[in-house]
Amino acid sequence: VRPFRVQDELERGRIVIVAGFQGTSYRREITTLGRGGSDLTAVALAGALGAEACEIYTDVDGVLTADPRIVPAATKIESLSYDEMEALARGGAKVLHRDAIAWARRTGVALYSRSTFVPDSEGTLVRQNPPPRPSPVVGITGRKDLYLIDADLALTEAVEAMLADIPTAGRTQSATGVRYLLTREDLHEAESLAAELTALGARVQTPVGSVSVVGSGLGEDRQTYRTILTHLSGFEGILTGTVWTAFMAPSQVDAVVMALHRDLLEG
Repeated sequence: VRPFRVQDELERGRIVIVAGFQGTSYRREITTLGRGGSDLTAVALAGALGAEACEIYTDVDGVLTADPRIVPAATKIESLSYDEMEALARGGAKVLHRDAIAWARRTGVALYSRSTFVPDSEGTLVRQNPPPRPSPVVGITGRKDLYLIDADLALTEAVEAMLADIPTAGRTQSATGVRYLLTREDLHEAESLAAELTALGARVQTPVGSVSVVGSGLGEDRQTYRTILTHLSGFEGILTGTVWTAFMAPSQVDAVVMALHRDLLEG
């Protein structure tokens, strides 16, 4: 990012408007930045200018504890860490794009998610070290558009080459093979890719749903751990320090999100 022109105009006291979502390759070809490119433009420019913060305005007032269309009792989250916000975005939250969050973490730019229509609202602040919260859980997210690809170890190299240019939402390895997690929104030719992977010998499951509980130290707080386990023990899943994700049929996602939100975040 080379903001020389922007800096020159700012020094003249002018307000600068920059088109988002586009960039220039090293060969000076105009290209797009992909999904979430407008958020990414804003954050990358803020970092290049040495700004302390970047404000992203949308039609919602910050980041909520769940999708309000599914959980009417969802509430606004005042502050989040970069890791927590990225986990929410990967889990299905639509407010901020994961690439913009990753760039903000690298450059140390704080992010404010605010509403265009609520000018006095503080929105949600995303930064390195948010203040402590009474609960280790910050939000519950759900997805219904996942592809799960399972490949034996002998196929790993061929599958890696096939997925080289595709954003991978997750990758886990066992003694017998590797599992890749892809989202439908990242795939331009989803059906043909699935057919090629199947022909190669990999196993493709789709559509697959997921529910993610996002927070910090989810496995350390025993009460939180037991509550999550009550709802997700029957599903295959992955637990890290920041997120517990379980895979299920898309038709089950909404009910599990509502139940987890009720028991972990309401009251």
